[in-house]
Amino acid sequence: MSHGLRISEALALRWSDVDWLNGKLNVARGIVHQLVDDVKTPESSRAMHIDAAMLAGLKEWKQLAQFSGPDDWMFASPVQIGRLPISYAGVW
Repeated sequence: MSHGLRISEALALRWSDVDWLNGKLNVARGIVHQLVDDVKTPESSRAMHIDAAMLAGLKEWKQLAQFSGPDDWMFASPVQIGRLPISYAGVW
């Protein structure tokens, strides 16, 4: 994503963080070393506007994702059976 999210914030997104009707993404948490916590700074906790193309991409990813329930991680780890998102090392 190129919305200024930290990798820890992007990996900690859940499907319920997407406001599909209003085109917003709610950034509420981060994950570092597979530990979920608050975002790094208070300013990081926000609702971001995302455009229609990004929403379409997320919708397509959700349809392909193995774990796509509201409380599932957007980038769930198949190794962790969806209990955690993929790790930073796995992305890198």
